[in-house]
Amino acid sequence: MKKRNNGQKRTMQLRVWLLLIGSLILTGIMVAVMLKMYQGRNAQIFNSLIEENLTSIHKGQVAEIDDSIQEVQKLVNGIAQIYESLDSSDLELNSRYQEAVEQLDILNDIEYYSADILKEELSKEDTSKQDKKVIERLLNDESVISDVFSSKQLEGAYAISVMRPVKRAGEIIGVVCGFIKADELMKITMRQDYEWTSNFLITQDGSLIIDKDVYYGGEENLFRDLEDMDISKNKIEEVRDGLQSGKTSLVTIDSPREGQFFIMTTGLRYNGWILLSMTHSNEVKGYSVSIMKNTRLLIVSLLVFLIVLLTGAAGIYVQQKERLLRNQARYELLAQFSDTILFEYDCSARSLAFTPNIVDHFDVRPEDIRYPFDEEQKFNLLHPDDVERLRNMLKSMVETGTEQMEEDVRFLNKSGDYRWMHCQAQLLLDRRGRAVMVVGKFSDVHDQKAQEQRLIQKSSTDAMTGAWNREAAEEQITEQLKQTSYGFFFMLDVDDFKRINDTQGHSAGDSLLIQLVSEMKMVFRREDIIGRLGGDEFVIFMADVKELFVACSKADALLQRLAKQKAAFTVSIGIAAFPSDGSSYQELYIAADSAMYQAKREGKGKYSFRKKEPANTGEKDIFVG
Repeated sequence: MKKRNNGQKRTMQLRVWLLLIGSLILTGIMVAVMLKMYQGRNAQIFNSLIEENLTSIHKGQVAEIDDSIQEVQKLVNGIAQIYESLDSSDLELNSRYQEAVEQLDILNDIEYYSADILKEELSKEDTSKQDKKVIERLLNDESVISDVFSSKQLEGAYAISVMRPVKRAGEIIGVVCGFIKADELMKITMRQDYEWTSNFLITQDGSLIIDKDVYYGGEENLFRDLEDMDISKNKIEEVRDGLQSGKTSLVTIDSPREGQFFIMTTGLRYNGWILLSMTHSNEVKGYSVSIMKNTRLLIVSLLVFLIVLLTGAAGIYVQQKERLLRNQARYELLAQFSDTILFEYDCSARSLAFTPNIVDHFDVRPEDIRYPFDEEQKFNLLHPDDVERLRNMLKSMVETGTEQMEEDVRFLNKSGDYRWMHCQAQLLLDRRGRAVMVVGKFSDVHDQKAQEQRLIQKSSTDAMTGAWNREAAEEQITEQLKQTSYGFFFMLDVDDFKRINDTQGHSAGDSLLIQLVSEMKMVFRREDIIGRLGGDEFVIFMADVKELFVACSKADALLQRLAKQKAAFTVSIGIAAFPSDGSSYQELYIAADSAMYQAKREGKGKYSFRKKEPANTGEKDIFVG
């Protein structure tokens, strides 16, 4: 009984193993059949793609060759008509020819040959029969497109020429020839990335003329090459029939040595030429084989991947967590040793946070840096004029999705002074393209800004007197006119300055001008603009002053100071009011200049201003000193 039970147990185990092995074999067969079907379908798809791409490139090349030759024909016809319209016998190219040549990029050169030159060439014994035939056709008033030849005009490059006779009074007087380089005619401009297609220009008997790089000149033959590759006679005849028909023909050929390739031919309208396009499928099929191998590998690897996935994911999670902690510690450590201040702006919470090193440089309180868009909270960290600039930058990045922006703002330091900081910000987006955070840094550029300001100040001031130069004064006054509602414009001129220079020398004149600017700065306010227009002419602008007596008191004070200092000169001053006497710099300049000359006419060393008073026929200008 025990032996029987052991036998039954072994039988049951054998059945289980056989069932398992059978299942594995059946699964393997099913997978093999599916892969075979997949491979066959994959091959069909690749063949269809190859044929579609070959057809697209081939037809595009046929159209381009035809269009290029037709465009050259039109241009040659136009040039010929220009020659036919010339009244004189002088056939030199004129400006109309030059304009016509520039219309077509494919045209490499163009020449005119007289009928006498053609007849002379025809009579030469060394002229080939083919060339003589072409000349005879031209002299018989036929337009001709030549075969490919080595062109002297194009330094030996292979070309074709488009020729058209020129007639006058019913007589052939010459020929216009346009030259096209053969390699440019054969360039593929469609799908240049499709590197497996080659184009050839051949004849109906299969003689190769040229491709985009090599000139064969008929020495090579398509059918001879197909025979050398042991291609079947049926396939060769199929290719031959396509060439003879002149229509578009596609033939798929399997070669024992070259593998599978595709030949497409189309007859062109010129000289019995045929365009042949060829694509080998070996390289493309290599992708198909690679895909099959990858598919098998994917099936085998999928189960292993699923087993490893959970373990790997847990390990990656632990590693990423540790890396984040290390990065955070490094981030905080770098911030402690750097003058650069890093920041983060949380787009959802609308909160702004800086690295801890900000407290080492600036007068910062927690409530100043948390919520920059909270109108109730004062943002004392920034200069009042720069708060909106920072807010606008953050708002623009979040709302428009601008990834990077820069801005210069002023931070309040612990000494109570503002320092210029350059902000560089980067927007971070989530997978849905929504703004999550703006991160960036603030770098101290205060010294650089100060240097730039000093350079601007130096380039904008008069080197001798220290007043603003003409351009800077006009620019600053124009800017103040936009920001103020009232003001006064002064024009000053040194009386008899030329006489002083002539009698006392230019050094004395320079000292005089320096003294005058010094006295003007003592009389006028610090914010008033003092500019030297050149020579002894000066302008002054007082903004935010409405009362005329204030302007007059300033002018009178300057005259009094010069008199008290016993200066060796006097000045005449003209005053114009803004906006009553003018709303622009130029208008105020003209008004003040007129008033100044009125002061000179009244005896110099005085000031004068414009005043309008009504008259019977309207208002008129009078000058008051």
